[in-house]
Amino acid sequence: MNNLIRFLDMSLSRYSNHNFFGNLTTSPSWQMLGTKNITNPQELDKGEDNMQSLISEATLETNKLYGMREFTLSPTEKRYGLVQCSRDLSDKQCNQCLEAMLDKVPKCCGTKIGWQVVAPSCLIKYDDFMFYKLIFQTSPPLPNSGTLFLLITNLLLFEFLGIKTLMFSFYFLL
Repeated sequence: MNNLIRFLDMSLSRYSNHNFFGNLTTSPSWQMLGTKNITNPQELDKGEDNMQSLISEATLETNKLYGMREFTLSPTEKRYGLVQCSRDLSDKQCNQCLEAMLDKVPKCCGTKIGWQVVAPSCLIKYDDFMFYKLIFQTSPPLPNSGTLFLLITNLLLFEFLGIKTLMFSFYFLL
């Protein structure tokens, strides 16, 4: 069995000579950490609770397999979260994948304000700045501050020389 999973600059490519479409894959996983340390000892618990509610919204309540939201950490601090699964997963598989990534956070990322945990089937991201831009919104658009990014996901399944390939990409644009 030949497999290749490549994560580079917010893009994931996956190659295999067996069919992995619709199969939940949480290993290997990658963790990316921010540089700022947590100063509030309750932030990890609050962050995990907020991300847990976002996972439930994305998989159990709306079945969209993705979600993003702003969280109020304190009267003066905001945090931002994103959860997303590849579109070939079921709601249940997506929930399992996101839960598995969230379970890694206390050990890998618990002392940092910003973090991201990525696996071949899903990702979660949490930070203190808005790293996404809402495409559909009912309020007037936010001024362009140069810090907002647009998330676009592409999913492609193809077969070449007997190797099935699933590619999905995450692009962040200014």
